[in-house]
Amino acid sequence: MIAGQGTLGLELLEQVPDPDTVVVPIGGGGLISGVATAMQAAESDVRVVGVQAEDAATAPQSLRKGEPVENENPNTIADGIATGSLSDQTFEIIQDRVDEVVTVDDTEIANATLWLLERTKQMVEGAAAASVAPLLSGELDVDGTVVPLLCGGNIDIATLQDVLTRALVDRRQFVTIRIRIDDRPGVLGELASLFGKHDTNIRDVRHDRSEQGLPVGEADIVARLTTPSEAAIERIVEDIENAGYTVRDVGPS
Repeated sequence: MIAGQGTLGLELLEQVPDPDTVVVPIGGGGLISGVATAMQAAESDVRVVGVQAEDAATAPQSLRKGEPVENENPNTIADGIATGSLSDQTFEIIQDRVDEVVTVDDTEIANATLWLLERTKQMVEGAAAASVAPLLSGELDVDGTVVPLLCGGNIDIATLQDVLTRALVDRRQFVTIRIRIDDRPGVLGELASLFGKHDTNIRDVRHDRSEQGLPVGEADIVARLTTPSEAAIERIVEDIENAGYTVRDVGPS
């Protein structure tokens, strides 16, 4: 199996003859073992870097201890690399032929999934996006030609929706805003116009008239918004307060 997966490394060198860094997701370690072995056989001086999901990681711990370590409860959106352990063979190859192993959290993987969909129009699973995540987050310091391996696209639509929502919340493009208003006709329309001015869509909205301590004649508008950027939320808050309303909270949607 390792030899078969290693053919990917040979194909990579045919298409990119002189890469400086190759970034490979690690689950059980077969793919990176094969790729690193292929690079060594080709006498390439490419830097081979492995990536694991933070809450499913075993390689960094194994390398520190000098033997395979098991993670009994791997938990990550990148389920394709949530294997729980390296084998004895893959551990030895990683120890000998892989230059560095880094970890990324699920939010970084979600952001990489969204970035790949937006920028390259590729829909990949979390295990594949893991190779791009440390490049976007700055976790991995690289120069020259960098090749992240996108190792799979096996993701169902429900999971993809959850992953993209997580990324948009992290970007503050899905937010919930709570605004104190005078409870009178027309206020919601005024706020909707302010949102629209910033190309922001209302996903849902409600009036809260029952919060403890709320003065008579006042209410809170609680709106879940989709914004084009984090900067848009900052401008919306400024405009709302300039219009005489009080923004009481802005949080994840």
